[in-house]
This record gives sequence, structure tokens and C-alpha cells, in this order.
Amino acid sequence: MLLCKILITMPNYAFQNIICWLNSWPGLRLESHPIGVVIMKQVELLLPGLLTMTKFLTNFFLHMQFCSAISMNIHRISSAIYPMKYEWVREV
Repeated sequence: MLLCKILITMPNYAFQNIICWLNSWPGLRLESHPIGVVIMKQVELLLPGLLTMTKFLTNFFLHMQFCSAISMNIHRISSAIYPMKYEWVREV
């Protein structure tokens, strides 16, 4: 129940970063450890195609983080070029 409340109140970018980090373990990090190869072979025997899916998801999250960084940079540049557009409207 607590996990559901945390996931509901968590911002979208934080959830995306956590999923990306968790996906990097089977997609990238286990390959570099000797015991990881044994674990990956067992996982592939139990769930065929899972490692292919994690490789795809690693690439997908890489591109999603790149798109997120590009959109933040575009917003920063546009707010520097047009500073009055992003001023808070204060009613007196």
C-alpha cells in the first residue's frame, strides 16, 4: 500500500529515472561481471527473450532521457530569449 502511494505521488521524471536504473542492471551491468553471465544464462533459460527486451528498453530509455534533456534545454533557451513570457502574473 505504501509503495502505491509513493508511486502515485512521485513525479513522472523520477519514476522514469528509477525504471531506467533498474533496467540497466540486466541490460548493461550484469554483462561485465563473471557471475552475471551465469545469471543471465539462467534467466534466458527460464524466460526466453527477456534479455532481448531489456536491451531494447535500455536503448528506449536512453533516447527518452535524451529527449527530456533536449526539451529542458529548449525551455531554458526560450526563457532566456523571451524572459517576459515566463514572468508570473501578479494581480494587485
